[in-house]
Amino acid sequence: MIHFKFLDKNEAKKELIKCEYLKKIGSQEINLRVTRYLSYAITRIELMENYTESVIPFSGEEKNYIKKQVEKACILLCDILPNLNTEEYKFIKVHGTLDWYHSFAISKNCIVLPFKMFYNTKEEDFLKTIIKCIIYCNQHQEKKSYDNYYNNMFGFEKVNENNIIVLKDEQRVLTNPNGLKKEWVINLCDGFYLPCMILNCETPISCLLPLRKFSDYYVSKNDPIIASTRKDFINMINNVSHNEKLDHPNEIFASNIIKNFFS
Repeated sequence: MIHFKFLDKNEAKKELIKCEYLKKIGSQEINLRVTRYLSYAITRIELMENYTESVIPFSGEEKNYIKKQVEKACILLCDILPNLNTEEYKFIKVHGTLDWYHSFAISKNCIVLPFKMFYNTKEEDFLKTIIKCIIYCNQHQEKKSYDNYYNNMFGFEKVNENNIIVLKDEQRVLTNPNGLKKEWVINLCDGFYLPCMILNCETPISCLLPLRKFSDYYVSKNDPIIASTRKDFINMINNVSHNEKLDHPNEIFASNIIKNFFS
């Protein structure tokens, strides 16, 4: 039986402070993350405070609904994912503006959900999000297994994150909680690209950043391309929906699982 923990503000703070995601957010993007009061942080300490202050309590009805969807998701995923966690999941509910209302996992068993998910979201769409988040938890737990899989799929090549040098668009490249390291480049017909999320007019957009390879280093060379406009990229990742924001093999894998379940 799965044990559920719905974290209050103090409990959530402990999880958020120790999570790698908030430590990984680049200094250049701290002030891009706006609170519901339209304020933003300057320092990482202020950013941590903003995340803590964004935490909202769950209602009893929301708790029961999450339990129901998680149990459904685990039944669907139990024969697919390596060592699927069916012991305990922790949930944090937040306002969501700091991450543009995206859902994500911050550890092998802790999921962050924006409050908007609980309003006017169809049950099937809610279940899809829960399935993705459980997959992201599994990816935290089984990183080596997934890395081995990605090296043989999708046309991705793993490189040292420190060997990718982003020049012109560094200020707008966002850290992805579901794919913390920018360590996967993709080799398309005309060269290497770094899939990444770039902020454009306050909206994150999935892009491909053209790279020039110098020995072991990859350096950005031109303006980014909107990922959905490259049919070879979409075909390579098995026709994942053009409307999804994807910039890491973790998300591509999760989206393909959803596609197979619900197509």
